[in-house]
Amino acid sequence: NYLTTSPLQGNLATPPASAVEPGSQPTTISFANVLSTALSVNWIAASGPPAGYLLLRKTGSSPVDVPVDGTAYVAGATLGVSAVAYSGSAVTFNETGLSASTEYFYDVFSYNGSGDAINYLITSPLEGSQTTLPSPPTISSFDPTSGSVGTSVVISGTNFSATATTNIVKFNGTLAIVATSPAPTTTSITVAVPTGATNGKITVEVSGQVATSVNDFTVTTPVIVPSITDFNPKSGPVGTPLAISGTTPVCA
Repeated sequence: NYLTTSPLQGNLATPPASAVEPGSQPTTISFANVLSTALSVNWIAASGPPAGYLLLRKTGSSPVDVPVDGTAYVAGATLGVSAVAYSGSAVTFNETGLSASTEYFYDVFSYNGSGDAINYLITSPLEGSQTTLPSPPTISSFDPTSGSVGTSVVISGTNFSATATTNIVKFNGTLAIVATSPAPTTTSITVAVPTGATNGKITVEVSGQVATSVNDFTVTTPVIVPSITDFNPKSGPVGTPLAISGTTPVCA
């Protein structure tokens, strides 16, 4: 005896068939436009070509996570301990929002299809890594603000190098030598005004990144005070010619 009123009902949609798995991964990863917080990742397209590529990023070591078929990942998502940096058909990608002086490791996977039908090639992904530049230097002040050739000038700021030779300092384009005593720090370097310097900005370059002062440095001409070493005669009436020996001043 069947109860024929209001039977329980339901339905099940079968998932779409997966796309054909790509036959190869991309090749030859490279990096360009590397800055302290950004870089570009480039690769050569896989043969086929596939519908697109999934780019995973990780710090410390290469990603070990692999994408799951049927799951479409979007940039900014996480996959295990890796971050999804990019998903799409292009063979170049611009990364931003990175940390300075950090090595980033990347894995690139080919895929076909989209949505629930997406199919990844997970064996032997293309791998590579790149270290971002240190944070760029800045100049907050310099003291004194004027002086002649040879004058010692202390430049204050941030992200200088503690190694004298890796700070490239210029006075309006004229190269200056960074002093080793006192030793440079990441916030202070001492230089002497170089021969040939002219009025203008001071620049500090570290790892290819350049900081420029807001104000100009003024190069002055030194004034030598004359000195008298002797005179003859030592006495005489008014009108007596007097020979004076000494140094000759240099007038500005």
